[in-house]
Amino acid sequence: MYRYYEIADQLKMAFLGDGYTQGDKLPSVRQICETYKCHQNTACKAYEILREQGLVYVIPQSGYYLSMDSSEERGDNQFVYDFAAASPDPNLFPYRDYQLCINQAIKQHREALFRYGERGGHLPLKRAVSKLMTDDFIFTDPEQIVITSGTQQLLSILSKMNFTNQKEVILVEQPSYHLYLEALRHMGSNVKWIERQAAGYDFEVIEKLFREGNIKFFYLLPRVHNPLGTALSKRSKERLVELAYRYNVYLVEDDYMGDYELNPANDPLIAYDVHKSHVLYLKSFSKIVFPGLRIGFAILPKSMVTEVETALFYHDMGASLLSQASLDIFIRNGMYQRRIKKMKTLYHQRAVALQDSISVLSGEASPKVHACIELKRAISLKKAASFGIQLTGIDRYYYERAQVNHRLLPINVSNVKADRIQAGIEKLFKLIDERKI
Repeated sequence: MYRYYEIADQLKMAFLGDGYTQGDKLPSVRQICETYKCHQNTACKAYEILREQGLVYVIPQSGYYLSMDSSEERGDNQFVYDFAAASPDPNLFPYRDYQLCINQAIKQHREALFRYGERGGHLPLKRAVSKLMTDDFIFTDPEQIVITSGTQQLLSILSKMNFTNQKEVILVEQPSYHLYLEALRHMGSNVKWIERQAAGYDFEVIEKLFREGNIKFFYLLPRVHNPLGTALSKRSKERLVELAYRYNVYLVEDDYMGDYELNPANDPLIAYDVHKSHVLYLKSFSKIVFPGLRIGFAILPKSMVTEVETALFYHDMGASLLSQASLDIFIRNGMYQRRIKKMKTLYHQRAVALQDSISVLSGEASPKVHACIELKRAISLKKAASFGIQLTGIDRYYYERAQVNHRLLPINVSNVKADRIQAGIEKLFKLIDERKI
């Protein structure tokens, strides 16, 4: 770990805990050098890190000042290692590029912005998405693509819809995407679950559920599972589609992290649906662009498109046209592809750092920016936070709370820089070994 990161961490803890208030002048670079016995460049880099985090600001010819009141709630700024945050690092959002696209969209669609959007989505965006999907060897007509206000909206609609198989039960894996599980509870949906392990499923249980469980659709994350950080094998995907055909069960594939898949041989589940009849493919742009964009899309069997488009339109009169048009420009200008390349490089570095750290320390390995490690016993998240380590519990990823494996600990490094991951994991395991948490 670089010396300036260590100093930045110590300064952060000092500024947050020593009674500083917003606007207070902070120690000078010279004072930092004297206190920490470091070079001037090291002290400046430490302050630059805190400035990027929004904790301090600089006034030329005057010095550094605290930019927020230390008594305020500051979310992950108070943690040295944030292994809980799953959203993209806000420091990486393409603010300037996307602002240009918004301005261009306003010029091109000035009058249309004051009307409701097209049913099913902005056609130029659907064409751009169709072209994008060929990178994953998914070839689909724009007419089979439906633009949504995020995937959560569509999941709620699908959960309430009557499917042509005339079945009522929704099957989920657990652990799984916690917000959808909470939505199912809120809606009072008829739900069954199956355990998702590192190696996948017990297919005898899957087949019995498909055959006898009155399953309308099975919601799953085949490629980049959250929180496990694992993927289904090619054979598992093939078997799922075979069983879906045999028992007329739909498969709802959530591929919201698919852009970060580093293995080119790990195809999405929809690629195995040769009849294009039983896999509904969902994807969001929130992990690549920014979460507040609230634009996602679905690739649907042709028989379902009209009904889903109608349900979406009457739900909110269509996704924001400004968001759709600006995203279309972002894609067509090549900015989206450059963005994916940049983010894949950064996330690959973090994924490798996490994999190496966990492999060395616990024998576990994960190829993704998030993983679950299994401990000998559950730990206290509150105590971990007192040592500057932010974690999240596994409970929320389970639909059936009585089945929670409390020894599973989710680790996410989406917001932790690659050169700091090993130090954070080492500190976490040291605290666990010393039974401090």
